[in-house]
Amino acid sequence: HQLNDFDVLCLCDTNCQWYSDTPQLRLGLEEKLRPFVAGYRSVLFLGVSMGGFAALSLSHLADTVAVFGPQTDLRIAHLRPGWPEEQLTAATNRMQQNVRRALRGGTKIEFHVAMEDHLPLAR
Repeated sequence: HQLNDFDVLCLCDTNCQWYSDTPQLRLGLEEKLRPFVAGYRSVLFLGVSMGGFAALSLSHLADTVAVFGPQTDLRIAHLRPGWPEEQLTAATNRMQQNVRRALRGGTKIEFHVAMEDHLPLAR
C-alpha cells in the first residue's frame, strides 16, 4: 500500500547548536518552517535528544510532537552547547514557553524517556 499524501522533511543540526539561533549564527528555523508547515493538514515533529529539544522548541508549529530522550534543560544536560549560562537559560526558557503555547493550542506532545534522572525534567 502506498501513501501518496505523505511528506517527510529531515533536519540535521551539523553546527551542534541545538537548532537554535545564537549571536554567532542565526538559523531562523522557526521563520523558515512556519510558512512551510502552514501548507499541511497535519504536522508531526519527531526528535531524539538534541532533536527532541528542537521538536519541543518548535512544538507550537505542529499538531503532534513525539520526543525520545529529549534534552529539556540545557543548563544541566550532560551534552549541551558550549554557550554561556545566560544563552543556555534563554534557550531552555524559550523551549518551555513554546511547549506551553503548543499545549494551549491543542498540540499533542508525547515524551518517551527512560526511568532515570531525566524523567522529572520531562514533566
